Amino acid sequence: MKPSIKLHSIAFALSTAIIFSIWTGASELVQIHPALKITLGALVSLGLYRLLAQGIVYLTRKSVMFKKLFLGPYYLGGTWVGFYIGISGKERFLIERFEQDIDALVIRGKSYDETLKYHAAWTASSVNIDIIKGRISYMYECTPINENLNGNGVAIFDFQRENQYSIPKRLSGFSADLHIGQRTKALEIKISDDCNVVENEALNKAKKLFKENKDKF
Repeated sequence: MKPSIKLHSIAFALSTAIIFSIWTGASELVQIHPALKITLGALVSLGLYRLLAQGIVYLTRKSVMFKKLFLGPYYLGGTWVGFYIGISGKERFLIERFEQDIDALVIRGKSYDETLKYHAAWTASSVNIDIIKGRISYMYECTPINENLNGNGVAIFDFQRENQYSIPKRLSGFSADLHIGQRTKALEIKISDDCNVVENEALNKAKKLFKENKDKF
């Protein structure tokens, strides 16, 4: 179930249960004081459903544990690191921050060359998560440091996970700048649920991942 549908389903079920309980408990009073029907009706119309939905949204923003529980296999938020092989055939190390809400995911990435010199940055906001196929795909806007113009591209990554219901911890796939038209393979792992990991720490983990996988990549 997609997070947005899950949100509305939970809010609807809880608000219905609460109002039914109030109605059942107050049945005798309602018979004695029919005006209570209007009060109960107003309670529903004034936003118990909306209040519950906003409460769930608030909890997902304030609690990582609750967000993980609520989003389940859709949960990708945090810091990811990895590497890809550039057009030149050299390794490029990457750091990506996945800023995730209930119904939105923004990816902000940076890459560094083999000497750890800043290479490029990109942002993606129209992200599609397919938990059945175990895949994430998106368009991105890239800003290479050595080019004057921004370039758009497409990326498709497959999840590496225990099963369809588990949270992915590793991504493998490719990206391609549209003006170049050549795919570059990449591998990433998640290192934290926090988007504010220090870059030097993240880069060290990206380098380690490259060393462990360069011979089979």
